[in-house]
Amino acid sequence: MRIVLMILKYLSVFLTVCASVFPTIAPKNEPYEAKYYRLGIPLEEYYPEGIPGRTAWDVEVYEDKLFVASGDYDKNIGPVHIFYYDLNEKSWIESGTVSDEQIEQFYFIDGKLISPGCDPKQDWNWGNLYIYENDQWITKRTIPGGIHGFDMIKFDGQLFVAAGVLPGQLPVFVSNDGGDTFREVPMFKDDQPYSTAIDPEITVKSALVRCYDFFICNSELYAFCYRNINDDYQMMIFRYQDGGFYYHSDLPRSLSYSRSSFEIFRTKVQYENKAWFSTGKLYVSQDMISAEEITLEENSIVTDLRIIEGRLYVMTVTPKENGEYITSVWVKKLLAKNEFQKLFYFTYPSPAQSFTYYKEHFYFGMGDGTLSESEPTNGEVLSVKHPI
Repeated sequence: MRIVLMILKYLSVFLTVCASVFPTIAPKNEPYEAKYYRLGIPLEEYYPEGIPGRTAWDVEVYEDKLFVASGDYDKNIGPVHIFYYDLNEKSWIESGTVSDEQIEQFYFIDGKLISPGCDPKQDWNWGNLYIYENDQWITKRTIPGGIHGFDMIKFDGQLFVAAGVLPGQLPVFVSNDGGDTFREVPMFKDDQPYSTAIDPEITVKSALVRCYDFFICNSELYAFCYRNINDDYQMMIFRYQDGGFYYHSDLPRSLSYSRSSFEIFRTKVQYENKAWFSTGKLYVSQDMISAEEITLEENSIVTDLRIIEGRLYVMTVTPKENGEYITSVWVKKLLAKNEFQKLFYFTYPSPAQSFTYYKEHFYFGMGDGTLSESEPTNGEVLSVKHPI
């Protein structure tokens, strides 16, 4: 009996030690409150607390460096200082300055980190393309009339840029030489060349011609284009074929205006041969004509989507009554139709604008991108360890 009691005693001590060394992990089917780590505010030196320009619009890892996109093309506060967090040295480094008001998103194309500028500080005859090579940003001022670079994609061996242009121009450009030269892509509607020119008989008070987003759906390329002359809106989806973009469908205004920031869409990905995108709410489309709304959680706002190791991850932000925000990460369930599982969440004074994943860590770019954001945490970058 004494031996049994001794065994039980030592077993109890062993289990206590194991519990301290290996903390309890929530069951995989239940979300847990994650512990986050502050990596700092890279733009703190350049922008005060209430400036939207230090919002971390996008975070991307390239060569063990966590790059942060920032700036504000609407308020014209450039040039943009591009910082990265060295994941090995654990420190912030300024990689260079680009002559634009904002870098909104980074893209991985042909093994390089690349981004179009959102508003050149030079004249509007050319838009800028930035490529990170040999630890520096190379500028290619090659997008004719591309004032605002909103999106970029490589499709069918060609590099496409979605842009904001002046009336009379078309808002999609294509390059066949890696960005050294670009040309306008022709557009067609009702079997006629589509024109963005303004009737000379009209008194123009405001005019916008823009392509905001590219979508891949069923291996076909679509472009969302927007034309607004004196509050006369046209919001259309065009499909690429035979070297041009052809009118495909109208985009419902109720779908495209459910968010409060500068761009129409927050984020989009192709997954399971469908287009998944967010305008604050999550939608999925099989044909870019209609879309199904997917509700993850009441009052939550979908701010980013990611394909990570072959699975779809979604980030949501839920405002709290005390002014803070709950950021949650979800993953689409396997073999289930449009069902998601919440993995973890955390509460922070600023909402998360972007996220990525690298070597067992999620990284989050914080800030709500509006002048109302006066929290000192605006523009901070956080990390959460969560192996997937």
